[in-house]
Amino acid sequence: MHLPRLLLAAAATTMASPTAVPPAPRPAVVLTPGAWHGPWAFDLVRPELSALGLSSSAVTLPTVGATDPQVGVVEDAAAARAEVLSQLDAPGERDVVLVGHSYGGIVISNAVEGLSLAGRRAAGKKNGVIGVLYLTAFAIPPGTSLRDGTGATLPEWWNVTGGFFSPINPAHIFYNDVTDPALVASSVAQLKPMPFRMVTDKTGFAPWDSGFNVGYIHAALDNAIAPEVQNAMASAFPADSYVATLNASHSPFLSQPKNTADKINEAVLHFVSKKTA
Repeated sequence: MHLPRLLLAAAATTMASPTAVPPAPRPAVVLTPGAWHGPWAFDLVRPELSALGLSSSAVTLPTVGATDPQVGVVEDAAAARAEVLSQLDAPGERDVVLVGHSYGGIVISNAVEGLSLAGRRAAGKKNGVIGVLYLTAFAIPPGTSLRDGTGATLPEWWNVTGGFFSPINPAHIFYNDVTDPALVASSVAQLKPMPFRMVTDKTGFAPWDSGFNVGYIHAALDNAIAPEVQNAMASAFPADSYVATLNASHSPFLSQPKNTADKINEAVLHFVSKKTA
């Protein structure tokens, strides 16, 4: 038995195969719904994200179903920020990608100040928000509000009564490409009024101008936010931002949950690549 030769072979194998560094955990995805919607809006897309190896959670907006007319953007942003922090501070120290749909874009813009990877590392943390993703969402400049963008006349599909408002004909406005009538009916039934204050509250932060990596997923068949409005907002983003388009309505998470999850996953990969570049 050639013991020295065996020892040399074992040593060579050890040198050629250093201890593998475990891969970094994938970012957590925090989903923020739009006006009148709750976390249920993402019930179909979250399993698709899970199948792609992405864990997710969804924010409950205090304005949705609120009875206090003074609840607005500040409270919603605080709720989104709390969910982001709960993910950042959880065991595993995963980064976070924050996604906002429709009005949720205003919410996420106001939720992330100070939570960038650079900002968190400066505070002694190892992780942070590595991407802010707008899913056919409002990305408006600081000092402006939704009301500023509506002009002299409110949208005809807004029903404003006593300091609160709700959508008229939401099946057409939100779900025009959802082919399952039962899904449309159940979604409409779960919508809740909101204080009109969220329309007039000014936004205070623009992640795309503040060092965050951002992205925009357009919806080509959107009856709530016209494609040209989506384009105008996304045009303010840096040239290297993630951009994608779904041939879908305002609610692609209901009509095309797999395609929506695929685009979110693409955005996550983009944000991770920007982090390591």
